[in-house]
Amino acid sequence: MRVVEKGFSTARDRGNRPKLSYGFVLENTSRRAIVVPSIKISFTDASGHRLEINPDKLRQSAPFILPGQRHGMGGTFGLLAARKARKLEIEIARPLWVPVGTPPSTVNQPELGARFAEVKASKIRAERTRGRMRLTFTVESGYTTALTNPHFTVVFRDRSGMIVGGSDDYIKPDTKLEPGGSTHFFETWEGLPEGTVDQRSQVYIDPF
Repeated sequence: MRVVEKGFSTARDRGNRPKLSYGFVLENTSRRAIVVPSIKISFTDASGHRLEINPDKLRQSAPFILPGQRHGMGGTFGLLAARKARKLEIEIARPLWVPVGTPPSTVNQPELGARFAEVKASKIRAERTRGRMRLTFTVESGYTTALTNPHFTVVFRDRSGMIVGGSDDYIKPDTKLEPGGSTHFFETWEGLPEGTVDQRSQVYIDPF
């Protein structure tokens, strides 16, 4: 398990309040096991001191990441001291390893059927409306049943391809990921990171 990429930058909401936006990409380097990591993030200033941030903003749980796959995560939150951030640190804590072939029912996911499957976004289209970004995309699900509790994350990149931030999901209450392909959308509410190039945005999906 490793962190492949990470990045952050500042953003402004519609009230011009400062925000800190971050994103990172994880990779399951195993070829024999699925992994579910818990993530702790922190930001330090130029002196190496950690910024004071609500702990709830600094803990995340990733989905079941299949062998060899990558998964992006991120978020944006208000922080008066956003401009003081100089370094993003990511700790992978207490990963749960599940051998390939293990039925989902053994890890409290019986609704997933007989096996874990890939779920990914494709055909991503971006447009801006009144300062918000709206992404429309196709979700390709390898599961044979509808998934009723999905979570979407967007990782933002700049013109050079570097990560400049991320955003948690905006999902309609009745969102379902149907078997095969289905179309969904994501709208940002927090403000976009400086330098974001819409067409480089990537959507990652936690289907559970």
